[in-house]
Amino acid sequence: MLPEHWRRLVRFAVALDVRTPARLRQFIRRQNETLQTLMDESMQRSVLKMEQAAQRNQPFPISSDESVAPSLFKISIETLPEGGGQVKAETVVGRRLWIWQMRHLLTKTLGRLPTHKWTILHAPDGMSWPTSDNPLIRLNFQDSKNYDFGGGWGVNNGDILLPLSPKHLLYTCIGNPVWPRGTTLDVKTASLIRKMIIEHADRYVFAEEASDVHLIRPRLVCSETFKNELSTWQNWHAEQCRAEREMQS
Repeated sequence: MLPEHWRRLVRFAVALDVRTPARLRQFIRRQNETLQTLMDESMQRSVLKMEQAAQRNQPFPISSDESVAPSLFKISIETLPEGGGQVKAETVVGRRLWIWQMRHLLTKTLGRLPTHKWTILHAPDGMSWPTSDNPLIRLNFQDSKNYDFGGGWGVNNGDILLPLSPKHLLYTCIGNPVWPRGTTLDVKTASLIRKMIIEHADRYVFAEEASDVHLIRPRLVCSETFKNELSTWQNWHAEQCRAEREMQS
């Protein structure tokens, strides 16, 4: 494979990392926790810069960063009875912000990610890689009993894994050497990776054969949970459209 092929594979991996329902829920939860403070601080800095520019009789600063789409935020100025006014910024934590974040990551941030040495690992005979609806794993690994999925693209010693097919697994270890390309893993290591792939699934595991999937992730059957989640997804588009229209009105 040529370097360009590897670059495209990595871009594909990043896209799979950010566009899953699991990552959407994580994104919304994080924005609900942090975005209000971030917007307040950003507005205060912007107002201060404009006040300082006005005092010096200088033109207002204009940002050269075109990465923030104007449609994400509604900016309004409210006149106060005692004089002056206050600036208000509003946004909807939902679909439009999420899509912007994905586009920004894949077009701007991706090029600034450190270059890692990637490899493709093969499953041993008699074993295959499953995949899931949350396929890319950012792994913090200590040993077979101590690991979690809270790693990142820039976390040193972190492992990143993505099953590409039943026999091929994209892999890197940040800051460390990796197995030679085309390595067929031993059964013990491959079994542990299979276990991680299944554990990392959100709602669905996809595999050539059922095998031990149900032993690693016992199936949960709850009609009420299923109906509630189905209703949420069925109504999501209409709800997001309505929220976006109301914000821009």
